[in-house]
Amino acid sequence: MDLTGYIIGFIWGIVVSYIVNKIYKYYKTKQIVEMMMNSIPEEELMQLFKEIEQIEDGDE
Repeated sequence: MDLTGYIIGFIWGIVVSYIVNKIYKYYKTKQIVEMMMNSIPEEELMQLFKEIEQIEDGDE
């Protein structure tokens, strides 16, 4: 019975660390994107979004 408890605890630890890692990577990526957005002037940013929209419209 003790062995199954250790196995369940081990698997639970892996699952929790995986979820924490995913959340950490999401927020780290979000932070990097925000830093990049802040360094680009707003006019260039709007131009970039317009180009992306044109490309997406052309695919359909």
